[in-house]
Amino acid sequence: MKANKVVVFTTGGTIMSRFDSATNTIVQAENGDHLLEALSAFHCGYEIEVRDFCNHPSPHMDPEIGITLAREISSALQRQEVCGAVVAHGTDTIEEMSYFVSLILSESKPVVFTGAMKSSSEEYIDNIGNLLGAIRIAGNPASRDRGVLVFFNQDIFSARYVSKSDTNHMNSFVASSGGPMGAVINGEVLYYHIPCKQAVYPVTQIKADVQLVKACFGMSPLLIDACVEAKVDGIVIEALGAGNLPPKLLPSIRRALDSGIPVVIASRCAHGPSLAIYAYEGGGAPLKAMGCLFAGDLSGPKTRIKLMVLLSAGCSPEQIAAHFPTGAAG
Repeated sequence: MKANKVVVFTTGGTIMSRFDSATNTIVQAENGDHLLEALSAFHCGYEIEVRDFCNHPSPHMDPEIGITLAREISSALQRQEVCGAVVAHGTDTIEEMSYFVSLILSESKPVVFTGAMKSSSEEYIDNIGNLLGAIRIAGNPASRDRGVLVFFNQDIFSARYVSKSDTNHMNSFVASSGGPMGAVINGEVLYYHIPCKQAVYPVTQIKADVQLVKACFGMSPLLIDACVEAKVDGIVIEALGAGNLPPKLLPSIRRALDSGIPVVIASRCAHGPSLAIYAYEGGGAPLKAMGCLFAGDLSGPKTRIKLMVLLSAGCSPEQIAAHFPTGAAG
């Protein structure tokens, strides 16, 4: 049997919403039927099966929902007639959910996340174009073994590197490193490069409480102290520049490390890795000497997700350190 079916999982978000002119707000639709109806005007070459997985705005999504979603995607991809899966998701947390799924789902068949920056009935819309392109990507054999993908505005991204850069524009999604890995042009799926393989962790639940703290000019240690007092399982700090912090944070970081709480340093910059390179007090080199780990070119939110998964997988401190090599892609 030839695999020619793409399963589309709808989860809510702007792509499943409409603009209400009476209230000048965007409201959720009840299901994904209107998307399937709109797609009928186009010939994508694949049989489409729609699954209404859930209907949540993306700020309501969480790792527990992600684990269930990954399980249902995996089940669908086991079917012989299914060649790939698409997840229609809200844009606010799609970069986190797609990366989370990429860390726990081990499948050769394509999985493509997409969404929309504009709801149905707005003056400018992108929902059908994004969904149609994602279906074409999921059905294309060239998309196999490329990890979880994200598609917006004709560009194909790796879930590891994609981020939302604008609150409103349709070209909001960009890659933090390396640019898009491909595109859909005139209905044709094109790839520019092959992404690096990443490890997959077969976790069935997320038990770890990992907090993300963003460093800023003249900040106090209040937030880090609160994390230590709450006995969180891990702390990720979006540090300044290449991975540097105000000196007044160091005693609190030391207390966290002495308490057995792993501390991972990411950068708050949009591009470039965190590095243990500056030797001054609060610089990356002394932070590394204290025992802090470095996220390399992984963003703060995604570093948090990775640490949550590693801790929930039962990794030892040594194993966690091995998955955060300084300045390298992890």
